[in-house]
Amino acid sequence: MQHSLAISGFGGVAAAIGALSAVQPRAAVAAAVLLPLFVVVARAPRAIIGLLLASVFLEIISIGGVTIARILAPVALAITAAALARGESTAIRGGVGRWVVLYAGWALLSGFWSVDFGSTVYLLASLGIALVYMGAFSTLIQRGQHLLGTFVALSLIALPVSAYAMYTYFTGAALRSSAGKGDPNSFAAYELIALPLVVAAIPEIQSRRLRVTLVATAIAIVGAVMTTLSRGGLVTLAVLVLLVAITPARVVFRSRVQKVLALALVAVSATLFFVATGPAFSSRVDETFTTGGATGSGRLDMWKGALHSFHERPVLGLGYGTFSTVSTSLLQQTPGVDLVNFTPSPHGDLAHSAYLETLAELGLPGLVLFLGLIAATAGSLLVTARRARDAGLGFLERSSHALLFALAAWAVSALFLSLETSRPLWILIGLALVCRRLVAKPEILHKPA
Repeated sequence: MQHSLAISGFGGVAAAIGALSAVQPRAAVAAAVLLPLFVVVARAPRAIIGLLLASVFLEIISIGGVTIARILAPVALAITAAALARGESTAIRGGVGRWVVLYAGWALLSGFWSVDFGSTVYLLASLGIALVYMGAFSTLIQRGQHLLGTFVALSLIALPVSAYAMYTYFTGAALRSSAGKGDPNSFAAYELIALPLVVAAIPEIQSRRLRVTLVATAIAIVGAVMTTLSRGGLVTLAVLVLLVAITPARVVFRSRVQKVLALALVAVSATLFFVATGPAFSSRVDETFTTGGATGSGRLDMWKGALHSFHERPVLGLGYGTFSTVSTSLLQQTPGVDLVNFTPSPHGDLAHSAYLETLAELGLPGLVLFLGLIAATAGSLLVTARRARDAGLGFLERSSHALLFALAAWAVSALFLSLETSRPLWILIGLALVCRRLVAKPEILHKPA
């Protein structure tokens, strides 16, 4: 009887989707994808965490024109709401939570003076999705096992993605690898944000096979970053290595030997892959210091345009998400812009700096709120790491430091990319909130999942 009802139910759903496809094809395709996801997460709600992590690296995938993130966001929101209804606590409160509200509120208010309301609405929707990601991670991860499982899941996702990126580069299928992200520079940033979390998970794994897999993931991430030929990625990788080198071994590793081995592994891997990419990477590095490439693919000119816009609208800014809509005309009005070696896109372009784009779009108050949010997250992780060390919670201490390194990787990447609503940033904020909750209630850290 139950099987008959199930078959009838699925048949009815299929018929409904078929009927919908005749009227709204895109909606029908999205429904066909969403329904199986609902079935999966209904049986194991926290499985949505893995899907959200995967979507970070698969942003070019769309169903009927709807990106994977926009498909998963309502599912994640429903699961998070259900978890809250069951009494599971969310970590979104306190100092970091207040900065989130203030920043999002100022972005929302900018719609009243935006120079392009449609662009503001679009980026606000992107911010809304990012906030859903943050809320899902900060609510659904309730135990230390969940946190470690998140790091492992990220590693297992990053391995095939990184391998595919290298495959496309070395087979000549792509001049610069980007895997499922679409943009090589953003892909390199996302990979390097993941790297500290992968490394932090390795000492916690008991299975030798899984440890080897995670080590392979770390090597593959370095290789994938090198095949993106991203100059910003190279700078970020160097900063990460420097940070790990100058901090005590206990920050991320269980011993000094592990730290030395990890640094040696990354250094050797980066060197080998740099050699393997040959003149392609060398020429891009050389372009940075030549006349024709002095603007770094137009970045310096875009930065000048953003600063010029700030001087014209220092308090309110252009409005959230609107810089690209006026960037071409703005560059033509900005003194010192090199329009000989750099031709602005007729469709506009981003500022290629999260900080300068925020300054241009939200004014000085917006930049203060944005930087305050980043600083509050970093401060929360530092406090959590100190409290975890005092309480003898080694895994939580190392996890907090790894998240801090990942946040540093994002902060450096954001110097060269517009990453204000990038999912990794808001996932990191969500995980920072989780760590703070776990250190406040250490009795739940080791409870079974």
